[in-house]
Amino acid sequence: MLNYLRILFAYLRYEFAARSKNTVVFSGYDSLKYNFNSKYLFEYFLANAPQYKVYFIINNDVLRAELNKTVGPYFITTKRFSHLAIIFTAFTWITSGGLPIRIPYVDFRRVVVNLWHGLPFKGIGLMNGENNFIQNLLIRFIYSRYDLVSATSELFQQIMSRSFAVPVGKVKILGQAWNDQLWNPQDKIGFLHRIYGLPFDVSSNDRLVLYAPTWRATSPTRFFPFPDFSLDRFQEFLEEQRIILCLRTHQLDCNHIEKYRSCRRILLLNEDRIPDVMSVVNNFDALISDYSGIIFDFLLLDRPIILLPYDKEEYVSTRKVNMDFSILECTPSPQNMEDFMAQLSGIGQKSVTPRQKRLKEVCHFWQDNGSCQRHLDAITELINSKYRY
Repeated sequence: MLNYLRILFAYLRYEFAARSKNTVVFSGYDSLKYNFNSKYLFEYFLANAPQYKVYFIINNDVLRAELNKTVGPYFITTKRFSHLAIIFTAFTWITSGGLPIRIPYVDFRRVVVNLWHGLPFKGIGLMNGENNFIQNLLIRFIYSRYDLVSATSELFQQIMSRSFAVPVGKVKILGQAWNDQLWNPQDKIGFLHRIYGLPFDVSSNDRLVLYAPTWRATSPTRFFPFPDFSLDRFQEFLEEQRIILCLRTHQLDCNHIEKYRSCRRILLLNEDRIPDVMSVVNNFDALISDYSGIIFDFLLLDRPIILLPYDKEEYVSTRKVNMDFSILECTPSPQNMEDFMAQLSGIGQKSVTPRQKRLKEVCHFWQDNGSCQRHLDAITELINSKYRY
């Protein structure tokens, strides 16, 4: 209650005060974590836009203290009045999901940018199918007053426009800030030793596979969902093929993967090891998933994607989705263990299918590492055009 009163008082004190044109405040999802597109664009502003004073909202006290030591004194909270003064007087807010402070007419004398956090297969915003009438009303008339929403192609420009009730003209095809690092030099061996300190030998010939299924709210995820799956046989296969599989689960699914810990070539890559998987995704030679938005990001790497949509009918019937699943299925999904291992054994030996290349063209107009610069240019133009005092 005290913090709500503090925010209300700061709102009344500063919302109608003069704005600081060169102050930019970033926030991640729910202002609790240092992640998503906001993190990457924030770091780009720090390194390449000295004309701006930049801050990042982190309401987790421990994480904020750590970041202020390791990154620099740029991390603030909505729990301090002095920091609220910075937030409310900043002319620009940049978020990856949800406003840093939910207030009516958030764009009043302010630039508000929504980078979002990935390309949505599932419905989001007004399109998620789970909101009640009041929630949709708030999204449509209060929380969606964005001056700029990011998209990667005309397809997602339309999806983001519908999802946030934003005119298409305000949805800019700029790419995603976090995709820029996909072009960074790859160091698989260094990554494995840094994260795991592996007890077995690895070499540059080992193939690294990321298994990142989406989270299901109604039932636990079934990993390796084949009726004939044998962990012993799979372990032998991974050894023979020199494949290391990194399994990234939702935190609520962690208790369903204990039996896979016995396989030394199946390694857990959850948030406790890597909070932001996009920072390491370019180390992987292939992706296994189902309906996760990481599929769209991985397209830019031109590497194999294996889909395991074992509950497709149930999932699609309970969640609104933005497209038919068949659009994502660039190669036939394996139906049994032998099919699965056959697809894995071909990693690195075959180019991706023409269908996957076409999907990349549909999903990504820009296929380079220039997204952060495009955002900086577009946001600077918005600030200069909207600032009036």
